[in-house]
Amino acid sequence: MTAIEVGRALRRREISARELVGSALRRTRELNPTLNAFALIDEEGARAAARLADEQFAAGVDLGPLHGIPVAVKDLVDMAGLPTSCGSGSSFGALATADAEVVRRLRDAGAVIIGKTTLHEFAYGATGDRSVHGASRNPVDPSRMSGGSSGGSAVAVAAGMVPIAVGTDTAGSVRVPAALCGVVGFKPAYDAVPSAGVYPLAPSLDHVGVFAATSEDALVAYQAIGDRPVTSLLPDVTNGHASRLAGDAERVAGGAQGVAGDAKRLAGGAVPVAGGGGQAAGGAGRVGSGAGRVGGAQRAGALDVRGGAGRVAVGWIPPGAIAATDPRIEKLTRRRLDGAGFAVDVVSGFPKWERSLFEEFSVLQGREAFRVHEHHLAADQDLIDPEVLARLRKGGEVTDRRYARAGEARHEIAIMVDELLTTYDVLALPTVPIVAPAVGARSISVAGAQLEVRQALLSLTCLWNLTGSPAISVPVGRVDGLPVAVQLVSAPGNEQLLFAAARELEIVDNRTKESHAVDPG
Repeated sequence: MTAIEVGRALRRREISARELVGSALRRTRELNPTLNAFALIDEEGARAAARLADEQFAAGVDLGPLHGIPVAVKDLVDMAGLPTSCGSGSSFGALATADAEVVRRLRDAGAVIIGKTTLHEFAYGATGDRSVHGASRNPVDPSRMSGGSSGGSAVAVAAGMVPIAVGTDTAGSVRVPAALCGVVGFKPAYDAVPSAGVYPLAPSLDHVGVFAATSEDALVAYQAIGDRPVTSLLPDVTNGHASRLAGDAERVAGGAQGVAGDAKRLAGGAVPVAGGGGQAAGGAGRVGSGAGRVGGAQRAGALDVRGGAGRVAVGWIPPGAIAATDPRIEKLTRRRLDGAGFAVDVVSGFPKWERSLFEEFSVLQGREAFRVHEHHLAADQDLIDPEVLARLRKGGEVTDRRYARAGEARHEIAIMVDELLTTYDVLALPTVPIVAPAVGARSISVAGAQLEVRQALLSLTCLWNLTGSPAISVPVGRVDGLPVAVQLVSAPGNEQLLFAAARELEIVDNRTKESHAVDPG
């Protein structure tokens, strides 16, 4: 069951929080030896929180949709009294003295945190198989990688251990494992979820995000931890009915929340880099004038996600313009978009970034990651995975001038995306251009090209970390029996529209489940 369905069962007294959490713990103990989703299980703390939730329900206290729901958090998020390893055997592991802000908000919402999930060391990898805790494995096929860096969180949701989990996303670390494991992954707009108490990787690119089985569950989780309410789409867990889409005036007014802050950030042009003593070059954490607007739908009149004169305007980005893509994945994802009834147009103008986008991103990420972890290179390098260590050292070679040039490219990309989002309500493309590779794979053939697995996995997601745009990955079918996902992107302030569009894709997917076992021809 989804978090929303379980929440209704809790309120109808069909199940208690203690029973629910006990079931989650049993399933986790059963599956974790194979899938390696959890680095740490806090059984005592989870059972105590479940007892409290039952007592609160009995007293008529209802803290909202997450009250009594089992959740998990990535093991670079502090939980008071528990170690934070960041997936590393280096000088981490001290007990956290306080909860991260996102954990505090989950607890305030009544969520029951059952443990901390595995991750690629330092969150610096897309494969999820370089960690002191070992590789997390894909529940669809344990011989395949989960993706990363938030692989454990994706696995925990996909395997039904918990309905909701928290991760972080610097280049695609929520959306990539969500896509490979067949669950929803949402990366909010930059700084929309507080990062206090979350160990950084590249601060101008880092985002805290969520995993869930459905977009409605992801929205409920985001509402609990985020700073920008998206209220009119929230399902009602008390009566079993989801609220309908609101009118344009309400939508645009709601979407405008936080836009002033976005514009200020863009005008300021820089985001502090932790440990770097400087600024993130080029560094708008977000795009500008497109934020908080509803494009084609607003121009046409009444908002309609699926049909009519005011259909949502979707800009389809041909993935091959950015990176080599399995043609079956491109065909399937585009077909699902068309089936949802959106007004879909093909976006042009991306070919000029074909060769440089990932390189420019890697320069920014590498330099910032080196600054964050520089002290580990001096004290603990023998305890760091060799692959992660090599990547950190490469980041240390980035000069100020090269970093600045990458920042200029970032600014140009942000302007381009901002312009697109004045034309389209939502941009769409596959989340990942390949299906989940085998655990340990480091090269892969894609559309006749031989690529590094990490680059292939992140090639279609890292762009939206550069711009700070909210983006959601939605599973839409399978190729070779493995999950495939569509990535939807909009402007900060348009999250309400983004979730509505994601829900429509899920409806289409549910109508075509019988075709998922058959590769698209």
